[in-house]
Amino acid sequence: MKIALVGPFYPYRGGISSFNRMLYRSLVKENSLLVVNFSRLYPGIVFPGRTQYEEHIRSSEDISIRLIDSINPLTWYQAAKVIVDFDPEVLIFHHWHVFFAFQYGIILRFVKKKRKSCKTIVICHNIFPHERMPFGNSILKYFFRVSDGFILLAGKLEKDLRNLIKEPLCRVSPHPLYSQFGSKINKQKARERLGIKEKRVVLYFGLVRKYKGIEHLIKAVDKVLEKFDVRFLIVGEFYVKKKEYLELVNSIRRFHKVTIVDRYIPDEEVSTYFSAADVVVLPYVSATQSGIVKIAYHFEVPCIVTNVGGLKEDVKDGETGFVVEPGSELSLAEAIVKYFKDDCEQRFRENIKATKSKYSWERFVSDLMELYRELK
Repeated sequence: MKIALVGPFYPYRGGISSFNRMLYRSLVKENSLLVVNFSRLYPGIVFPGRTQYEEHIRSSEDISIRLIDSINPLTWYQAAKVIVDFDPEVLIFHHWHVFFAFQYGIILRFVKKKRKSCKTIVICHNIFPHERMPFGNSILKYFFRVSDGFILLAGKLEKDLRNLIKEPLCRVSPHPLYSQFGSKINKQKARERLGIKEKRVVLYFGLVRKYKGIEHLIKAVDKVLEKFDVRFLIVGEFYVKKKEYLELVNSIRRFHKVTIVDRYIPDEEVSTYFSAADVVVLPYVSATQSGIVKIAYHFEVPCIVTNVGGLKEDVKDGETGFVVEPGSELSLAEAIVKYFKDDCEQRFRENIKATKSKYSWERFVSDLMELYRELK
């Protein structure tokens, strides 16, 4: 089958690019692929981080044509013409932010005009962005109304999608595991690499943004330390002002038990942090789903998450982790203490191991192909 993929790929870094890399590897085995990438993703003036690009050159990952400049409409038509010439049977877009929906809509309309038999599937990491944009709903409708089908990475997204368009043809297929980070290593060896001496380690991993609520985890630290000696790792580049979080850390009694690693973690180092952790804590105050949970599950690390978006669809309370109410440091602290007090780690790890097949790339591709057959 001829399939065209549109979205960010290497050399862009981050969860969407990693997702696309794994999807490509799964599809290329039995299909002919065209990969249309961005020449410019976010304009530098609006990007909050240090860089949008991978730090290390990976020539083996350079499998795309970099055409789409997000602020140059001429390139949108150039990308559409390349797709038309390829003449795909299915065209797959990756949606995660309304900023890209208008350009996607332009590309899709051009392709549909020239290749009426081509079916379009949109893989939705979310529907609405965490930070709303003016006229966002209208822009989303412009793109979604000419799309044929939707793969939703969390069940919660179906309601959001139906609020925008009537009777969409969609299928919920959970975010697969991120398996490109290698195997877990010995826990003690991982902790030695990181200079950790405590017997218990709590990990927050991922970009630090306002909606991720790490202030609630920081405020929970002293309550946890009243019961157990724990090292708290906050690992990820800050996309917000770091000063206020440092001040918050310094305001707690045992601030020296918190380690902040303010940088993007390259693939080669990810296994060290997850192998060192006893539990991953994601104190989000809003979310749809989380790729971090799927990294944790790849390494069979239980998670404590908040009851927002579709997080509880993946973290089964009392089985693979705990689900607590958002915005409550007391609830977070109680869950962490319970996790250690009841020796949940091994039991939860076994439960995760038993459910990993649910999150395989083979299953995801199967769902994608089943949706395509419905569209034919």
